[in-house]
Amino acid sequence: MENVQIILEAIDQQKGIECEYLSFDKSTKKPQKLIPYFLKTWEQRWYLAAEPDNHHHGISIFALERMENIRLTEQKMKPSNNITADEYFEGSFGINHSDDQKAERIVIKVYGAQANYVRALPIHESQKHYRGDKEAELRRQYPTLEGGAFFSIDCIENYELIRELISFREDLIVLSPDNIRDTVIERITAMYEMYKPWRK
Repeated sequence: MENVQIILEAIDQQKGIECEYLSFDKSTKKPQKLIPYFLKTWEQRWYLAAEPDNHHHGISIFALERMENIRLTEQKMKPSNNITADEYFEGSFGINHSDDQKAERIVIKVYGAQANYVRALPIHESQKHYRGDKEAELRRQYPTLEGGAFFSIDCIENYELIRELISFREDLIVLSPDNIRDTVIERITAMYEMYKPWRK
């Protein structure tokens, strides 16, 4: 939490931060001077969206747990744009961001107790629960899929999203778009092939 307070102070005072940033395996350190934009939590970890001062390639994401010796710069360092966290992460699932991809409307059907879970704890902030005329339309479109509840989310495809959808196992099916459903099928097929030699 100490690092969080330092970064919040830097954002409030429009100052930069300097730190040593550890590689993913924590074997090497790289000095960084950053212009902080905002903080985000994901899966009980803190992340910083910041603009590296040594190159101006836009915003990058840094894990706070890999930042050491964080300190404020003496000089003011204002961000080069006024983008908010909601704008930056719009359509994103997790902490990954892409300027090249646009969010897609992903329609899913969720079964059993998991449907109640998804109603109470949405998969994504864009989630919609289809009822009434839209639900009736989807049931006519997919007559072989009995029961369950229909939802949609507006997300950019990434690793975290596919992992989340697969985590519901047989209680969730992706109905559209085809590319998201195909990716899920590919991941499940790869898992099956990996375990196939031990199947009895």
